[in-house]
Amino acid sequence: MRSSIKNKRKIFQNKFCLTVIVLSMISLNIAYAESLKVCYEASLLFKVGESCIEYQLSEGDILKLESKQHTTGIVDAASHLEQRVTADIALNPLVSRYLYFYEKNKRKSMTHHYMFQERLIYSGNSFRYKDHRYKNARKTFDKEGVLDPAAAVMYFQLNMNAGEGSLKTFFEGKYIDITYSEEGHEEITFNGEKYGCSVIDFVVPVSTSSLVTPTGVWRIYIDDETGIIMRLELKFPLGSAKLKPVSITGDMEILKKYIARPSKTGLINVVESTVRD
Repeated sequence: MRSSIKNKRKIFQNKFCLTVIVLSMISLNIAYAESLKVCYEASLLFKVGESCIEYQLSEGDILKLESKQHTTGIVDAASHLEQRVTADIALNPLVSRYLYFYEKNKRKSMTHHYMFQERLIYSGNSFRYKDHRYKNARKTFDKEGVLDPAAAVMYFQLNMNAGEGSLKTFFEGKYIDITYSEEGHEEITFNGEKYGCSVIDFVVPVSTSSLVTPTGVWRIYIDDETGIIMRLELKFPLGSAKLKPVSITGDMEILKKYIARPSKTGLINVVESTVRD
């Protein structure tokens, strides 16, 4: 009798453990299917840095984005730089919710918080190593039609046939008008696969305390099918660089259903009150 009870208990325990393992595998597969990580190498004539962007899709069409970048090699020794950005972006329609920005270089460190509530709440602080100078700021702004920098890039990823126009953005306590224009298409090969990419030029006319303040024209290459950034050509006060992917892991179609497609009446899913001709 006792032996029978023990056997039943053992069978139940084995089934329970198997169920837990199966459910864990399913949840891991779901998480994997709802996330994407793209890592890039930044180079000029040689490698100057590394960057990774991770996309995580959650309920309510909310995209959680995290990007990390840092200098490498000779450039790192001469002018160390590391950055981290995290953002929550609503995708349908495209609306900024929250952004955190962190930068550390040889001169100072800085952090920014952007909270898009009834109004845009901005807070920032910086610490300069040379004279131990600490600065902080907290202000509120009108958020109507405003995208944070991460959401502005996401706009290009989801609206590649937008022609030309401008986006109203916000960074470091300033409103910024990003002007952009579609420059055609180009085929890019990655890991033996060919990707047809929209080529978009954009200008960010702003001066900031960051070492990666945009200068000149930036060019972005976006895969038409998935919205993944396949190349970036950037210019900064420190110089220029090209970013090319070195690895893509996860669900490459995570953004696909949000991409605006041409229709007889124009683009669909375009951000309301954000695009200005």
